[in-house]
Amino acid sequence: GGNGGTGGGSDEEGLDPDEAEAIRCDMCGGAEDEAQLLMCDACDRATHTYCARPELPAVPSGDWFCASCTLQRAVAERCGDVVAGSAPVLEELAWATHLSRELWRA
Repeated sequence: GGNGGTGGGSDEEGLDPDEAEAIRCDMCGGAEDEAQLLMCDACDRATHTYCARPELPAVPSGDWFCASCTLQRAVAERCGDVVAGSAPVLEELAWATHLSRELWRA
């Protein structure tokens, strides 16, 4: 490829470095209130304490798992890791998590 066009990493040009690397809430998409962001102990998702459902009064001191990982762990406990990690189950868990998010937003 040449120097022109839409490729070559030009997407990052002009972005604030802090904004490009900001951790965003999986529920609201916001990067503000970093002290209130819960980080899932099983994946890279983050959720504000006030966006979590049910809402949490503070960041818990122990482990915390996002809705998707909580569902996957429940399936793994009941059906085993192979089933919980299968593509059809992961697809259904992603859909269930999405629906749950939408219901809480309403």
